[in-house]
Amino acid sequence: MPTQIIVGIDGSAHAWRALDWAADHAVRHPAHCPVVVVPIDR
Repeated sequence: MPTQIIVGIDGSAHAWRALDWAADHAVRHPAHCPVVVVPIDR
């Protein structure tokens, strides 16, 4: 079963760095690690 990375975006620098990491990780491991981005209400 594929691993999912759930990244919440709340506008903070930490969240954006996490999003960048998740996107980079998805590029490196596209076959077994889909990325799901879940927005958070501000």
